[in-house]
Amino acid sequence: VSQSRYHSLNYAAGYDIGTDKLPNAAHKIWYSPVLILRLKTGPKSYFALRGEYYSDPKQVMAFTGTANGFKTTGISGNFDMNIGPQTQFRMEAKWFQSKDLIFNQNTQSTNYSITGSLSFKI
Repeated sequence: VSQSRYHSLNYAAGYDIGTDKLPNAAHKIWYSPVLILRLKTGPKSYFALRGEYYSDPKQVMAFTGTANGFKTTGISGNFDMNIGPQTQFRMEAKWFQSKDLIFNQNTQSTNYSITGSLSFKI
């Protein structure tokens, strides 16, 4: 195990739950647990992993038109670099797996993306 002032591990766990009631319908519940691990890799850089699950079988938050509704697992990883006092660069990869064919015009049960961003604090 490497011990230095730059390598520190933080974590967060969360659980979102919500409900909605449409006219002439029962309450519909959705939920989403999440776990996030974040490692400081240098004086200005971080690496994070996120795992999450969405369960919205009654399609309150995300309509899919499928029998199982929106039941999706997601994993993402990102690298953040503070390149200036008010500027941050991020590279992120995301992967999602659903019970049904809900991605790419209902032809796939998995979806992924790789993105980069540059943000400025004003």
